Amino acid sequence: MTKKVVDEFKNGNPNDESIKESWWEIQQGLNVPGYTGDIYGGNVIFTIFKE
Repeated sequence: MTKKVVDEFKNGNPNDESIKESWWEIQQGLNVPGYTGDIYGGNVIFTIFKE
């Protein structure tokens, strides 16, 4: 995700678990043609079934 997307997600969902737990990180060495800002990613898995 771009920094703009992450920032808007944070603004709209400040209590989301992925925001509170800082699951989104800047991805080093990742380049997107035409984009010069930070790129964020994460290994986010939400369990929907209880064991």
